[in-house]
Amino acid sequence: MREGPLFPATEPGSREGTLVLRLDGPWTLGNAPPVRAHLQALRPPVLIVEMSGVPYIDSAAVGDLMQAYVSATNAGRIFLLAGVTNHVMALFYLIKVHNILPMYPSVTAAEKAAARRKRR
Repeated sequence: MREGPLFPATEPGSREGTLVLRLDGPWTLGNAPPVRAHLQALRPPVLIVEMSGVPYIDSAAVGDLMQAYVSATNAGRIFLLAGVTNHVMALFYLIKVHNILPMYPSVTAAEKAAARRKRR
């Protein structure tokens, strides 16, 4: 299942200044524009991209994530991934972005990590 709709939805996190972008569906070049637009438009102090519903991503999606991470980091914002599936994680390890993109098993764990980063 590499093609199909990708549904982005935002919701407030449990901590002030945190926004969660939940994704559901495969993330490919063909359906990336709405997610790319969300990533470019959202500028909360903390953005957590929840990916437990994403079974597959391609290089376009990786590029969107890297661009969003760099943009947020350069602006002093926190950008985190949560719930990355095993298949997507294998790709991240293969192309070595697992060392760059901060990833956590859940939104709760990502929120706790963001709170620790904010205290620094």
